[in-house]
Amino acid sequence: MKILALLGSPNKKGNTASLLEKFLEGAATHNVESETVFLHSCNIAPCTACNSCRENPEVLCVIDDDMQQLYSKVYDADVLVFATPVYWWTISAQMKLFMDRLYAINYDRLKNKKVVLIMTYGGEKPNLGPELVEKMYTDICDWLGMNFYGVLEACSGNTPTSKNSDALQEAFDLGVSLAD
Repeated sequence: MKILALLGSPNKKGNTASLLEKFLEGAATHNVESETVFLHSCNIAPCTACNSCRENPEVLCVIDDDMQQLYSKVYDADVLVFATPVYWWTISAQMKLFMDRLYAINYDRLKNKKVVLIMTYGGEKPNLGPELVEKMYTDICDWLGMNFYGVLEACSGNTPTSKNSDALQEAFDLGVSLAD
């Protein structure tokens, strides 16, 4: 099994990264192959809505940036893990750029891939943000024929996720169950 983890946080060692790392540790107990892409360090331009990808599907996207390599990684993966903080009731800007550029991809090659969503949010209690993000990903999976395997969310509030033993254990267990 090959996992492609897409970290949408601008912080490589932040709350979202802590949960993702623990999830991947759990998956690694079954010797799966995984790669994490730190989207903040990628050069991903916004979609220009030129529709070249639909007019000539062989080309994928005419924008020459890091998405060209990421398309191959998405195709090669069995599992896609989207890890994002929830900002203003939605995904991070880094993740949004990536998701918008998936418009160019061959949807048939995404069918039956498993999807895991990992998200963190601030504040003392959840608001509508995590629900909206989860709905967005489940709708995308339904539309593309992908299997939404699971979601993990954690409030970072006053305690960093790296110190939230329950959330870290849940992330580890989700990784183990995915790789079973």
